[in-house]
Amino acid sequence: MNGSILRKIERCEALSKSSNINEAATAYKQMKVLIEKYNVLHKASQTNFKAGDKVVYIELHRTDEVLTICLLMDKDHLQYPVAFMGGINACGIIMLRHATPDEIIAGKRIGKTA
Repeated sequence: MNGSILRKIERCEALSKSSNINEAATAYKQMKVLIEKYNVLHKASQTNFKAGDKVVYIELHRTDEVLTICLLMDKDHLQYPVAFMGGINACGIIMLRHATPDEIIAGKRIGKTA
């Protein structure tokens, strides 16, 4: 992957904070497409989680259930922020993605994600 892809992702990230809601939504969607298409671990993909978010594990060998983030911990000594979903469910946020509306309704991960 070359630097132009990272620059595109960073431009999309900047535009995703626009006060124009349509422009922001379009830019955010494009940023996510680029991150997934090029399998980029980008800071934007690490920072868009917050307590209360509904998430699913990316890895198929993990539980299929939709989880709710209770707490995020981002300390200097951690390589990635850690999400705590209650009980024994805790992991680096690079192992999670936001649940889709259909998954939230179903209460479980739908389809292959990894």
